[in-house]
Amino acid sequence: MFRNLFVGACVCLLFASEASATPYAGEFLATGIGARPLGLGGAYVALVDDASATYWNPAALARTNMREVMYMHSERFGDLVNYDSGALVFRSRESSSGSRSAFGLGFVMVSIPGIRFHTTDPDLLQQIESGSDGDFDTLDPTQGNGRLDPGERLNLDLLNANAREVTDRQLGVFLSYGRSRVFMDNLSVGGSAKFVRKAVDDFSAWGLGLDLAAIWQIRPEWAVGLNLQDATTTFLDWKNTPTEEREYITPTAKLGTAYTRQIEAISGSLTAVVDLDLRFEDEEGGSFGIGSGAGDVRAGIEYWYRETLAFRVGSERLGGDENPFTAGAGIRIKRFSFDYAYRNHSDLDDVHRLSGGVLF
Repeated sequence: MFRNLFVGACVCLLFASEASATPYAGEFLATGIGARPLGLGGAYVALVDDASATYWNPAALARTNMREVMYMHSERFGDLVNYDSGALVFRSRESSSGSRSAFGLGFVMVSIPGIRFHTTDPDLLQQIESGSDGDFDTLDPTQGNGRLDPGERLNLDLLNANAREVTDRQLGVFLSYGRSRVFMDNLSVGGSAKFVRKAVDDFSAWGLGLDLAAIWQIRPEWAVGLNLQDATTTFLDWKNTPTEEREYITPTAKLGTAYTRQIEAISGSLTAVVDLDLRFEDEEGGSFGIGSGAGDVRAGIEYWYRETLAFRVGSERLGGDENPFTAGAGIRIKRFSFDYAYRNHSDLDDVHRLSGGVLF
């Protein structure tokens, strides 16, 4: 039966990948929830055991024993981009057969304030934009058409005086479910219904998608996870746009493994994680190419001292043209947890992320 489930998921990917993809339509969803996984280079699909499972692997919701809420905030690229994410997982339920199940909610939101939108009033445009002869007083067909044609000049004072500032907001909401002991005792499966909204000024879009996931606990210290994000291709329907009315977010298959070993000599545990991300669209800069798609190899190492203090290092793209280095730390105090993550950037400002969670 598990084989039939896997084949069915692959068929979904096959048909979904034939839709016309819109490059980077879902890029704002790529960062994820929580600072802990980001300190590990984003290799978290088989290790996740907290509320962020709504994003990383909803099958892991069955691992939770208590309600948990978590939140993360970061500012990127010189404070130009605000990134917020969070999740809530409800207490899991155990059936008479011994299987556990849980629901969760998660969100990812990116906002970019201070974007300047200039006027589209044709009378004002004729005063702002000259004709191709550079003269504002002599009208010609190119004057005030909203494009800077050769030879034209701009009245920058008037242009700025009639501009307004807007905020670009992109939001993804996950309604997730996970269940353990499906088909076999050490297999958990789950999924997330994904609701997406984008808006900037009067332009807006709504979309729906579906993630499918599984975790196979091979041994207590070794797990393999799979998350088929946007498995049926997430669509975005736009309003008030003069160009594309619909965008598509193509599927991404996240396959990962996590191995943990308790070591008395260091009074704690070491965990090694590796994820393979396969994106079904043509994209530059990946670790490798595969047909018309691309792939990334993510990896990280985490050390926990007496299950209280953690240190992490990782890489988001092993073997790629750019190999972003990540690092982080975490602390658990009773029912509270705090995590920090760092990511370097070769061209822009480095990124710092901080998240916190509480069990209740």
